[in-house]
Amino acid sequence: MVAKKKDQDQDPVVNQTINKTVTVNRVEAASASNKNGLGTAALVLGIIGIVFAFIPFLDFGSGIIPLIGLILGLVGLTHLPKKPAVIGSIVAGVGVVLSIIMMVTYIAIFFNAAKQVEKDNSAPVSVIYSVTGSGSDASVTYSTYTNGSSGTNQATSVALPFSKTVTGTKGWSNYALTATNGQNDTGDISCKITVAGKVVSTQTSSGAFATVACSATGTSD
Repeated sequence: MVAKKKDQDQDPVVNQTINKTVTVNRVEAASASNKNGLGTAALVLGIIGIVFAFIPFLDFGSGIIPLIGLILGLVGLTHLPKKPAVIGSIVAGVGVVLSIIMMVTYIAIFFNAAKQVEKDNSAPVSVIYSVTGSGSDASVTYSTYTNGSSGTNQATSVALPFSKTVTGTKGWSNYALTATNGQNDTGDISCKITVAGKVVSTQTSSGAFATVACSATGTSD
């Protein structure tokens, strides 16, 4: 009986199997001892926060992601091993700071862009309303823009040609001009709108009570 056991102990196959089992157990134990779930979660959330920080609009809502990661990392410092939690906390902290910096940057960019658009829209624009023809009793109606408010002006018993220059802004982009021949005006009547030196609308008609209507939307750059 003793001899049989001794033979088994000296069996190289048995010994090799035992050694492999012991090695696997040691590796698994070492791997388990190096894990810190909270630290790993903090690392992942921190990386996500850093990536989202460079994406406009997403950054405004994604700042909470690395913040949660930072909290998890700090809690993970109370568990062993601490190294994953330290790394995760650092990465998550960088994510939080970067999210704040990029958020402020995006807000500044949007604010400056809005100010530029407002400045461009308030730039003065010359609008010329013209009515030509042979009539002597025409009626003319045209749109105006004064002190930020749109309106209309009308002139009656007008001897053509007629021209009126008004000053608007680029933000005001609706222009309208109508003209009607009088009862005894049998010739042609034409309207024209010129914005910033560019003709944007024309129309021609003829005969008594003939009416032309010019309109345009937008400004000429």
